[in-house]
Amino acid sequence: MGNTEAAYKLFDEMESQKIVPDFVAYTALICGLSQTGKMVEAERLFNEMLKKELEPDEVTYTAFIDGYCKSAGNILQAIRLMEEMQEAGMYPDTITYTTLMDAYCKTGEMVKAHGLLQGERPLKWMLEKGIMPNATTYNSIMKQYCVRNNMRTTTEIYRDMCAQGVIPDSNTYNILIKGHCKARNMKEAWFLHKEMVEKGFNLTGKPICESLIIVEYIDETWSSGPSILPSDPYDRAIAKFWGAYVDEKWFPNLRILSTAEGEAKDQVIGTIVEGLDLLEDAFVKISKGKTFFGGDQIGYLDIAFGCYLGWLRASEKMSEVKLLDEAKTPGLAKWADTFSSHPAVKDVMPEVDKLVEYGKSLVAKYRAAKAASS
Repeated sequence: MGNTEAAYKLFDEMESQKIVPDFVAYTALICGLSQTGKMVEAERLFNEMLKKELEPDEVTYTAFIDGYCKSAGNILQAIRLMEEMQEAGMYPDTITYTTLMDAYCKTGEMVKAHGLLQGERPLKWMLEKGIMPNATTYNSIMKQYCVRNNMRTTTEIYRDMCAQGVIPDSNTYNILIKGHCKARNMKEAWFLHKEMVEKGFNLTGKPICESLIIVEYIDETWSSGPSILPSDPYDRAIAKFWGAYVDEKWFPNLRILSTAEGEAKDQVIGTIVEGLDLLEDAFVKISKGKTFFGGDQIGYLDIAFGCYLGWLRASEKMSEVKLLDEAKTPGLAKWADTFSSHPAVKDVMPEVDKLVEYGKSLVAKYRAAKAASS
């Protein structure tokens, strides 16, 4: 269905040989056109199909509804088709309802989207057909409420989801935790993260929520102690920006380095060093001449970057290359030594040799799996 030109050619060939296309042929072409956003052409074929007294089925209608929502952005036309579909005794599936809700959400029609989920008639139609909203259905609408910082309604929808017996997935927790963090509900975010871990999920496989969310939770819960995040809103935003950079941009390259070879290895080393240059500039500006990113005391960004120092040194040893160079990044190199020798850090900093041993075992497993699959 993705190659509409080839489908058209086959369609024309059928007609030239006086083979009458059936509703399957029409539906296949309509699906392809809808997926590529060619709704005018799809509608022309649909009308032609009706003139030939070929009855469309659920697949035909669903393709149209999906196309109008995603490509044309015409929700009213999609709703009209859904009503027409139901009048013909056919019912949309979970994917169709989710598509409609997602379209409503993105245009700001949150009440209508929520109504698709909780309104008696639409839900009754779904249940009579044996179709239940799934996690993706609920995630779609919860995400948009989170974007609008309406965590009260988001929580209500989440509870309804659980009451309906729909099992949350990793994306559900991702949406909820980010929403609560944005709303500064750190206690709720922490409990959701704990629940997520207990169920065997993780957030995108990255340590950001396991470390930085906990750091924010500690900072807000024990506010009588030294502040971890800066009190100034601008400085707080800058610290979070660089914390996210370390987690999402810089560290993944450190992981890639362990298995990279040849030109790929040289390229990833260059990317890591370039990132350290950026962090050197950030350190100079943020520390303002003091010992840590956080000033005189260890702060948020010190923790965010400092937790990777052990792996940085292990990577240098495994790859036999100097990444944190005192000549190129003197401020960062001095900070790394000072941070590692701090009384609160030195006893919990992993031993480099043990990390190297563990890292080598992971590389061996990776290469064995790669060899077995080739």
